Amino acid sequence: MTSLISSRMRRATAALALLAGASLTGVASAQTLPVQWKMLGTYSSATSSSADCEGFRIDLWEYTGSRASTVAGILSADGGNCQKPGSAIANVRYRKGTKELSFVVAPPGATDGKQLYEFSGVLESNSLTGILKTHDRDAKGADGAQLEVTSAPLKLERR
Repeated sequence: MTSLISSRMRRATAALALLAGASLTGVASAQTLPVQWKMLGTYSSATSSSADCEGFRIDLWEYTGSRASTVAGILSADGGNCQKPGSAIANVRYRKGTKELSFVVAPPGATDGKQLYEFSGVLESNSLTGILKTHDRDAKGADGAQLEVTSAPLKLERR
């Protein structure tokens, strides 16, 4: 059992390293990963007009080299800049049978846990739907900071 967990951790770590490198260079695509990774899809609510973008986009991959499901991905939360780099999702839980997916991600520039996204939902062939919680800490400092958590429904269409 320990070796199975260790093997899954190595795959997930390797995927995150590959995805983080691809995200930083702006070339996150199915071609950036080894053959044992299959792209599940790109899901987006992002809309663009001229140079401004609003919404979310997530690229998801699944490891196909074993019977255990391992999913990795990149989340981009665009707020005015279409070229903003994405962040690797973490703590991923994916139940292939029920298609339930959950993960957390700290967006670029979020330091000391000041902002965190937490997603829980269902991955369908044409959409990713669920609840996105945003955890924000105000700038008063770690000791006196207020934590604000907002929840919103999220539906991303496959692109």
